[in-house]
Amino acid sequence: MHRIVLCLGLAALLLPVHVARGQAARSGAGRGAEAPVIRLKQLTGTGRRAMVRTPEYETNVGRTGGASAEWARILVEYESYPEWIDELTFRYTVMALKEDRDGNRYSVYKLSVRYIDIDEDRDHKSTVFLHPNAVRRYGDIVAVAVEVVHEGNVIARLSEEDVKLPEDWWQNSSVLESDKVTVRDGYLLDRSKSPFALINIDEYEVIR
Repeated sequence: MHRIVLCLGLAALLLPVHVARGQAARSGAGRGAEAPVIRLKQLTGTGRRAMVRTPEYETNVGRTGGASAEWARILVEYESYPEWIDELTFRYTVMALKEDRDGNRYSVYKLSVRYIDIDEDRDHKSTVFLHPNAVRRYGDIVAVAVEVVHEGNVIARLSEEDVKLPEDWWQNSSVLESDKVTVRDGYLLDRSKSPFALINIDEYEVIR
């Protein structure tokens, strides 16, 4: 079985690749009688499973390029039980790997997406996207994590990794401040800023 090593410059983090697995959602400090009930069912965002092609719209403008490009899509499926939740924030952290002649290089992207008026439903979705050029330049996604925040408290979290990382790696300074890791701001896009904004729009909550 082919194995590669995640090298972040620290002996404690020299850990091998493993099969991608999502962690079970874990309650945060805010989960109590007054907090909304949220369950994160699935997180998809690593490897080829995350890739989706640019949607094509029928217009009177002829296509001038070749095949449509591939975006990386991070998708969270979740359910909520209160009749209404005023607001939820989904905090995403995404890690990509680029292998080149100088070794492994990692890029980390972060984005918070705030939703309003979440009704009771077992089929909610939240997504963010990474532009095709970023994927080609900085590598495929090898780890993703999401935290759901309500009134300042983390009430649920979920992660998926194709490389073995420390628990809660998205908060770990030894990972994020490694000389092998570059944090790249402004790269992740919420759905409203992507070409997918109008696709199945009724399946998604309003972004504030």
